[in-house]
Amino acid sequence: IYEEIERETGGSRLPCVADKAKMNFLHATILEVLRISSIVPLSLLHRVSKECTVRGYTIPKDTMVIPHLDAVHFDEQIWGDPHTFRPERFLNDKGEVVQPEQFVAFSLGRRICIGEALARMELFLFIAMTCQRFKIVPVRPDQLPPLTDTMGLTYPPTAFQVKFEERCSSVSE
Repeated sequence: IYEEIERETGGSRLPCVADKAKMNFLHATILEVLRISSIVPLSLLHRVSKECTVRGYTIPKDTMVIPHLDAVHFDEQIWGDPHTFRPERFLNDKGEVVQPEQFVAFSLGRRICIGEALARMELFLFIAMTCQRFKIVPVRPDQLPPLTDTMGLTYPPTAFQVKFEERCSSVSE
């Protein structure tokens, strides 16, 4: 990620939103983080607008449903190895970012998160600037956090200690 940031910024300026289109591996890494580590695994309530059948089950009109986003993000038929952190799954053979329709980190349909565009921009800028300025290393490399969550209404991150080692940089702010 750092090499990609340095290549695109020339090592002399801070990353900007326009850089996102050229930092495909960083973008793919952010997508993979969002896929594998949902903060809220359930979407908002939805009401079925007409009776339908799903996998042999009849769902009557006006039934309230709560989409379970992690059921999609951890489906082996979609992702192959869903419990493996692999940003490359969001890159095609040309190294371009591809986002399958099954990526639903911000929910889906009419109730999709209204702050999605802002959140994506802020995540990109925050991570790009942080990685440009610091090397982030685990305090105890032999004790990495698990990629599994504690089940609940929300998924709080597992406590994990890291060090931020400042990089020598000639970036002008």
